[in-house]
Order: sequence, then C-alpha cells, then structure tokens
Amino acid sequence: MDWDSANPRVGVTKLLIMSFIVLAMPWMNVSADKDSSAYVEMVVTPQQEYYDIVDNETLQQSVRFEISTYDTNESDSYQIKISLYEEYETYGSLHKIVSATYTNLEISISLSSLFSEWTNDTNYSVFAELSEKESGEDEFNLIDTVNFSFAVGEDPRIEPDPILENVEITCDEDWQITQNETRLQADDSAFVLNCSAQNNNAVRIETQHNILAQQYDAGIEFRINTEASSIDGNGSTTNFTLRPRGWNLSMIIPNGSVSVQININAEGWQSNHTIIEINYTIEQEISVTPSEPVIIPGCTDIAATNFNPNATADDGSCEYSIPIPPDCPMCNFTYQIPSQVSIDTPAIFSADATLSEGWDYYGGATISWGFDGIIVNGDEVEHTYTSVPSGGRTNVTICVQFISGPESCQAEMITVNLSLSGYISHSSQLEPLTSDGAGAVHFTIEVWGGLAPYSYQWQFGDGTISTNHSVLHEFFETGMKNVSVEIIDARGNYINLSAQIDIGKSKVPILPKLRL
Repeated sequence: MDWDSANPRVGVTKLLIMSFIVLAMPWMNVSADKDSSAYVEMVVTPQQEYYDIVDNETLQQSVRFEISTYDTNESDSYQIKISLYEEYETYGSLHKIVSATYTNLEISISLSSLFSEWTNDTNYSVFAELSEKESGEDEFNLIDTVNFSFAVGEDPRIEPDPILENVEITCDEDWQITQNETRLQADDSAFVLNCSAQNNNAVRIETQHNILAQQYDAGIEFRINTEASSIDGNGSTTNFTLRPRGWNLSMIIPNGSVSVQININAEGWQSNHTIIEINYTIEQEISVTPSEPVIIPGCTDIAATNFNPNATADDGSCEYSIPIPPDCPMCNFTYQIPSQVSIDTPAIFSADATLSEGWDYYGGATISWGFDGIIVNGDEVEHTYTSVPSGGRTNVTICVQFISGPESCQAEMITVNLSLSGYISHSSQLEPLTSDGAGAVHFTIEVWGGLAPYSYQWQFGDGTISTNHSVLHEFFETGMKNVSVEIIDARGNYINLSAQIDIGKSKVPILPKLRL
C-alpha cells in the first residue's frame, strides 16, 4: 500500500454509502467507557457501487481511498488498521483478504495497492479502524470505524418497463344531435353516443377518460361518463358514453368534432394514451334566427397597456408604453476577423448584429468595414491585401450603424504576411542505397508566407510519396524524373512546385555484404 502525498484529502461530509460501526476485533481491546473525540473519515474517489476492475490495472490504480483522522490528542498515540473483506455482509470477518496497520494518520491507497486478484460478481468491503493509546497506557483501544462496500463487475443494466399497448376504441356511427330552442336535459338519451374501449394487454390497466379542450366557437359542450376506471386484460372491454351538456342559445351550432383522450397505466409497465376524434352533426330545430352577438369595442392587443379582455372589436384605442433605449446597444454583437492574412489571398470578414440589444430597439442596423481607407459594406465581406504593411500589421475597422440610432466602431489589429511561396532544393545525384538502385537524391523544400504550420505531399513519378519536409529518395531507373510537391498552409491555401532530375548510371558499384 502506498502513501500519496500529492493527492491531499478533500474535506466532505461522511459519505452516505459509509456506515460507522464499532466492531470487537480480536487484534485489539475495546473500552466501553472510553470517551474520545478523535474520529476517522474515508473519502473514495470515484465513489461507485460497481467497479469493472478485473484485468483493468489502470482503473484499479485510479480508485483511491483517502483516510484521515481528526480531533486527535497530541499526548496520545494512534494507529489505523486497513482491512479488505470479501462478502462481509454474509461471512463477516471470516473472509478477510488482507490487512495492515499504520501509525501515520493520513493514508492514501488505491485498489491496486490493496489487492490484485479481484473476482467479478463479488462484494468487497474496506474497513479503516482507528485505535487510541492514551498517555501512560499499554494497550490501544478501538475508538472509531469507517467502511466502504462495493461490487466488482459491470454495472447491471436496468431494463425499462414494457410499454402498454393502447386500447382500441369503437363508437356508434352517425352521431346526430338536434339543436332546439331550449337547453338540453342531462338525461336526454336521444343524443348519447355509446363507445367501448378494449384492453389487449396481458395485464389489468387503470384508465382515465378526458375530453380535450374544445374550440371557443364550437358553441356546445360535452361530458363523458365511464362504466369503470379499470379494464381487465386479454381483450376485456369497458363502456363509456358522450353526451352534450349544454349549448350557446345565441348561435347556430355548426357540425364539429370532440377529442377524447384515454390515459392507461399499470404497475411495472410504461403508461400510454390514446386520442380519438369523434365527429358529430347538428340538426337544427330553431324557428327564429338567433340574436346577433353583442359587440364590445375596445383594445384587443394583449401587448397594449390598455388591453381589454372583454372587447370583441378593436376600436383603435390601444396605447403602448414608450420603450427605453438599451444601455448597451452593442451587447451580444459578434464578429469574426482572422488574426493573420496573406497578400494576394482573399480573406473573409463577418459580423452579426441581429442578436445585439440595439437591433431590436432601433429596428435593424448596417455594418461597414474599413481596410486601410477602403470602405466595404455588408455582414460578410471579402478583402484581399496586395502588399505587406509597414511592420507587418494593420488595423481593420468595423462599424455598426443602427437604423435611427447611434453608430459604434471598433478596430482590430491583424497581421499581413507574404502569400504562400517556396522552392525545391536538391542535392546532386548520390550513390544508390541498394544494389538494384540507379541513384539517390536528397530533396528539401524552402517555404515562406501563408500561415504556418505547413504540410507537404511529395510525388516522385514512380508511385511513391512522402509527407516530410526533406526526404532522401532512391530512384531505380535512369532518365529524366519529374518530382513535385504540394504545400498546404494552416488556412488551407496551397501551391504546387516541381523539379526535373536527370538520373544517370552510377559509377560506384554496390558491394555485397560479406559474412564473417
């Protein structure tokens, strides 16, 4: 077991999974009347119920136990006994695996330090037992115990509950309701619609029937009555009825529909719901035309300060509060300006003022850019520098002009460097590296401008490639060879360079290696 002084203890409350129990262990005496203020705490990092540590030494090393003591007396002596048990809940102290006693009061150990032959699907417990020997006494007495229990293996997967199958709803056809000059009676069976719900699940379900909110202009209201609040399984049914409970006498009610939702649930199953839309037709028996609805003039805009919820016709009287100008109109304004650009290479500059506080208040804005005296308008613009400025740096100015509002400008410093350029340098023909080679040449690339870092793609005309900055390449045939390299900088700009190499016959033979 090791002591980790680089990982100090983090003070936390005692962990929920820990239990503090006093055990009568055979290796020490327990004083029944001992009243010591010292105690021990154990912090486990990471704290889990399961650890999949078999054949995973890295995880064994990462799971650590930080054991600390508090409120000790300087005149007394202390020791901590660390013990590892297997299946402690079943066998108690009989299945002790390892134990060790420490005199230092701050201990840091890992699972790999405790044990190495872990077994899957097995429960383990780590105990830390604090003992105290008062000044002048000969024996240590157990004063506090803390333990942490865990299982070795994968965290078991919890399968979700199965989902209930929705009930099947059937209703009588051709639901017709007659509108007359008097309100409907609640027990008028002539307008009742009979329906049934069938449960095809294998379990008994609890049901809840609801009529969903109807449109305001429907002019009629319904109620639902159910035969039972539950349905047995395997095709059992229960009945329910729909009937109108009243209508608006001041209007001719149109044909329409009513939506019914049936929620179902059962213990151990995921709930579900069914929504059915039931159409009805209205037969009129009204001898006189209903009176026109009363018109109530007023402000119907809910955003107005004098909004009238009872008004049925807007009379143009709406009043609105005067908005307060924002303290920070440029807040939430964003822009993208590259920190480095190259000459003769187009660069993109973009900005977005639509989320700024000034955009909503002033009703929009325009954006302009300043490039060394050149003004360009637009949210996203493209600009190409043709020369490197003095010192290699220059300012880019961005201005936001709010409609009927203020203008705000700011500047950003960017670096302008040369465009991506370079050339190939190579050695003269070198002697071949192998016995069947024609000759070798050392190539290197000199590159400047653009934006570092660079990447390289060499082509040697014989099917071989290289991505190195410099390369020693061996040719196996004589003659003129075309060598090319593509250079790509960090912005994705690229150039292609090429060179021709004449490979002649080697004058120095390659001698075979001799065996000694």
